[in-house]
Amino acid sequence: MPIRHAVVHGLTINESQVDIHLNDAELELNESVEDLVYRIKSSFYGRSSKQYGQFDETGRAVSHSIRALQGKKISFIAASHQIIESFASLLKDESLSTQGYWLIVEETLEQGDFFWLCQFKSKDELSVTSELDIHGNSVIDFSKLGFAAQVNMTDLIEEDVEKYITLSFGFGDRALQAGLTNYMGFTETVSPTEDTKLFMDVVKAFSDTMPKEKGASYQKKAAEYCVEQSKSGETVAYQAISDELVNDTQSSVADSLSNYILEKKPEIKEHFIPDQKSLKKFIRFSGKSKE
Repeated sequence: MPIRHAVVHGLTINESQVDIHLNDAELELNESVEDLVYRIKSSFYGRSSKQYGQFDETGRAVSHSIRALQGKKISFIAASHQIIESFASLLKDESLSTQGYWLIVEETLEQGDFFWLCQFKSKDELSVTSELDIHGNSVIDFSKLGFAAQVNMTDLIEEDVEKYITLSFGFGDRALQAGLTNYMGFTETVSPTEDTKLFMDVVKAFSDTMPKEKGASYQKKAAEYCVEQSKSGETVAYQAISDELVNDTQSSVADSLSNYILEKKPEIKEHFIPDQKSLKKFIRFSGKSKE
């Protein structure tokens, strides 16, 4: 099981109420917890808008707690308490409101160790019991998942890593975005929008060396490849796209996209994070309905 530690804390703060409910025990690592983590991570990876960067130099409690946890100086529960308590303090100081639960997870994957901080909320639902009675209960509202942060703890200790934090804002987070970014001590170091635009500009220039219809098809397939990578939470390597579409190439100046880039745009990043919004204009949909 990749999950090593997991805990849920409750936090509700508004003008009339401050309720911090800290859990002193880790969650039992069972199928329900695995399902919760899986569904939250799936929502996180599926979001088209994310921010990528590092901790800044402000020395926020979040970075201190994660680094201390990584160095085995404090326990997982102690680190989680520090993080939620510091967040509650910041919210109160800035007169911001929030309501819900915070899932904190530490996991080990092939790519390294990861720390997750994710907000979710509950909603009231009705169910039919085995005695055919109607019973009201509270369930997790997966349609309104909130803020989520992923920290690559393995990359965190490397000096030359461009990014190791990914932030994503969810339903109803707009008022909290500045506070949450400040709370994380986050600084953005990568712009997926700019990197995607630069790459697709090169793809367009390369496709312009092909017959018109073939060039349009090449652009569309390259954009679709990037979208699929984005949905999977993966980066894009231009060499992989070049290899994938090698049979679609009918250029008069280069036999592959990778050769074209090496000759014309060698400064383009070999890997980049795709931005789905920037790719929409390269993909066309057609069809018909009853109307």
